[in-house]
Amino acid sequence: MSKARGSHSRRTRWTVLFFALVAVAYLGTVLWKLFNEADMALGLIGSERQGIERFITAREHVSPAVDTVLTPRQISVILDIAEDISRLAPDAALAQRVRGILVHRMNASSMTLAEYRRTRSRVEHFLSDTARVNQRDSLTVDRMSVVLPRIKLVNRFFTDHLDSIGLAPF
Repeated sequence: MSKARGSHSRRTRWTVLFFALVAVAYLGTVLWKLFNEADMALGLIGSERQGIERFITAREHVSPAVDTVLTPRQISVILDIAEDISRLAPDAALAQRVRGILVHRMNASSMTLAEYRRTRSRVEHFLSDTARVNQRDSLTVDRMSVVLPRIKLVNRFFTDHLDSIGLAPF
């Protein structure tokens, strides 16, 4: 009887140990996800990030479209940022105000910093090289032609790199 009782005790001990390990693994996973979400939303843990990236809440990786077509949202955000920054008067706090505009506009549109950089690069490409446009870029050219008069008003934004704080590598 003691042999049967010892076997039952050993099995109970291993069962309890197994469920305790499963519970610890589950709790660790839940806490990891919770802290990761808090970091993404508030930037609590990621203080080692440099520059403007730590203030932007959209951090999902968005792969660029294969055909490089810009969406109306992307063109609109770039144009809004260009108009807001072009209106700023140069003063001592210009870099801080530019950063504020970039962060506000990108957070409001859920645009990542990488997406912003790609979009801005594509807009610059179309402004400088519209004569040699690929066939696949014709949709973007059509979309850009609608806002081209507004973009020409803020051309200084693109030529003088007034948003250099958002273009610096991170």
